Amino acid sequence: MPHGLKVDKENNIWVTDVGLHQVFKFSYEGKLLLKLGTAKVAGSDPLHFNKPTDIAIAKDGSFYVSDGYGNSRIIKFSATGTYLFEWGKKGSKESEFNIPHEISLDEHENIYVADRENNRIQVFDSTGKFIKQFSDNSFGAICSVVFANSKLYATDDFTFLKIKHRGSDIFIFDTLGRTHTRFGRSGDYNGSVSLYHAIAVDKDENIYTGDILNNRIQKFQRVR
Repeated sequence: MPHGLKVDKENNIWVTDVGLHQVFKFSYEGKLLLKLGTAKVAGSDPLHFNKPTDIAIAKDGSFYVSDGYGNSRIIKFSATGTYLFEWGKKGSKESEFNIPHEISLDEHENIYVADRENNRIQVFDSTGKFIKQFSDNSFGAICSVVFANSKLYATDDFTFLKIKHRGSDIFIFDTLGRTHTRFGRSGDYNGSVSLYHAIAVDKDENIYTGDILNNRIQKFQRVR
């Protein structure tokens, strides 16, 4: 079950597989370059994952894995896949997580974590030190986050009593963490109820979302 997908500066493709409990790195032709974890063996030690959700690659090739559905931690590895350190446990305090679902790095290589079931985004430096968090009573479960074009983009999912989906919002935050733009269920978007599970942004600031409620990808063009 491939879940998280990122492309690095050399066009290598990184994938987390929550069904196999593994992380893969492929060349752009599809050649396997690196594999971490043991197929179908879950664990919480440095050599195993438990349903890892996403991955983020630093400028020097080192990378972070959000380990994710089964565990509640962020792990950093060297460029060659050597375990370096980790932080986090299940909870709602600073540096604790309840499903760290997606991660992204800014230009300073701070790590933004979509702490899904805690309805917030936590921010850490490259050593795992807590910096700040983005939280608001109006947020649903924060499913995805990406830093692009000097802005932070995120999606949430609001579910009534964890049963009925009320829809997702897309957020654009400024550098201070204030909501610059918000649209979706709380705005004037007239589409069907959606559940945006992932987000990507291109250089022209077009936004792409994976809507798992309707089995589709949506693209939103920036309003000039």
